[in-house]
Amino acid sequence: MIRSGALSTASPHTPQNYCVVIAQKPLANVTVSYLQQFATWEVIEAQDAWPLQTNKIYLASSAQPIFLQDGHICFATPDQSRPEELLDDFFESLAKNSGACAIGLILGSGGRDGVRGIEAIGRQRGLVFSGGAGGSFFNYATFSSLRIYDLTTPTELIGQKVSQYIENVRLVRALPEQPVALPDIFRMLAEKSQVHFDRYKPSTLQRRLQKRIESLNLSGVAEYYQHLRENPIELDVLFKLFLVRVTEFFRDELSFEVLKDPLLQIINRNQTSGHLRLWSVGCATGEEAYSLAILLAETLGDRLSQYQIRIFATDIDQDALRIARRGRYTEKAISALPEAFRERYFIQKGSEFEIIREVRQMVNFARHNIGNDPPFVHMDLISCRNLLIYFSPELQNECIATFQYALQENGYLLLGKSENITLLENLFERIHGRTSCFVGEILSPCAHIKHTG
Repeated sequence: MIRSGALSTASPHTPQNYCVVIAQKPLANVTVSYLQQFATWEVIEAQDAWPLQTNKIYLASSAQPIFLQDGHICFATPDQSRPEELLDDFFESLAKNSGACAIGLILGSGGRDGVRGIEAIGRQRGLVFSGGAGGSFFNYATFSSLRIYDLTTPTELIGQKVSQYIENVRLVRALPEQPVALPDIFRMLAEKSQVHFDRYKPSTLQRRLQKRIESLNLSGVAEYYQHLRENPIELDVLFKLFLVRVTEFFRDELSFEVLKDPLLQIINRNQTSGHLRLWSVGCATGEEAYSLAILLAETLGDRLSQYQIRIFATDIDQDALRIARRGRYTEKAISALPEAFRERYFIQKGSEFEIIREVRQMVNFARHNIGNDPPFVHMDLISCRNLLIYFSPELQNECIATFQYALQENGYLLLGKSENITLLENLFERIHGRTSCFVGEILSPCAHIKHTG
C-alpha cells in the first residue's frame, strides 16, 4: 500500500533533478487522482517508452510491471514479467539507470521481493528507505547482510528525509575537499580491521565515503570523523562500505574458456602426485571459486576422483565468506549458467540452489588479507580478478610479486581483463592477447627481476 505521508512531506523546492516512479504490487488499487490529493508534483499515469521528466510522479498500473531503461519507463512483456519478483526487477533497473543517484523506497509488506533489488541499489551506492507503520518492511535479519545505510524511517518523515538527503548531496559537493581527517579515519579502520585502506586508490574510497556522509546529513569529512569517534559502531558500516563484493558465476566467459588449456597442462604435469592447488583471491561470496571447481570437474570428468583438489578461496569480508561457505544461491544468480551445469552441480533447496557436496569439498574458504598476510604457496593457478584495480600502484606491484612467489614454476595467474600492472611484464608472460592470463617462472627472493617474454 502507498501511504500519502511519504509524498505530502516532501519539499516542493529541494529535488530539482529528480522524479518519482511508483511500481505497485498486483491487486493494489492506488489511482492518479488519489495520489494527486497529497502530492506537490504532478501525478501522471505511466506509459510505455515515456522519457522521465523532473518534478513528476509516474504511477504504474498494478497490472503492468515496469522497468527503467535509458531514462525511459518501459512496460515489461509477459516473458519479462515475474509477479513474485516485481520489486526486485524494478529496483535493479533503477540501479542500472540511475546509479548512485537512485533512491529506493519500500512501503507495505511483500515477503522477500525487493531484497535483491535493494542490494543492486546498494552496490551502486544509492540510498534505500524502508518505512511503514510499526517499523521495517523486512525484518532486521534480512537486512543485516545488506549494505543499506538508512534502513527504517517513519512514513510521515520519508518525504522530508529524501528532500534533506538530496539537498545535503548538493551542499557536500559544493564544499571544498577536507582531506585532513582521512588519514585518521584510515588509521581507525586499520586498528579495527587490520586492513590498511590508505593503500587503496583514494578516488574510489572518497566517492563511497562521500555517499555515506550525505546519507547521514553531515557537512563533510571532518564532521564524519567526529561522528566516528562518538559512534564506534560506525566503523563496521564504513568497513563494509569500502569492501568490493561484485562477482558472478563464470564472470567474463572468455577468461574461463582460455583457462581450459592451462588447466589441462596443470592436470597432466601433476598426474604423479595427484595434487592440484588453486587460489581464488578476493573471492567475495564464492561464485568464482565454485566456477573454478566446476571447470575442473568438467575438465577431469571421470578422473575427478583420482586427484586431490584444494581451491583456497580468500577474502577480508567475513559476511561474504559466510555466504560462500553456505554454498546456496538464488535462481537469478545461476540463471546464466548452461542448463547442464545447473542440473549437474546444483540441488534445489526451497527457493535457493545449493552447490553439490563434491564441488563444495574442493573449496576451502578463509579470511586472508592479500596486503598483509603471508601467502599460500606451491600454487598451480592463482585467480585475482578485478580486485587490484582498487589498489594503489605500490600495493598492486607488491601483490604481483606475492603471486609470483606463491606460484609453482610455470604456474598461471589470471587477472581481470582491465588490470595492467607494470611489474607483470617482468615476472609473467601473457599467454592470451584478449585476456589477462599469464604464465610465470620462479625467481629466488634475491634474484634480479627479468623479462620472461
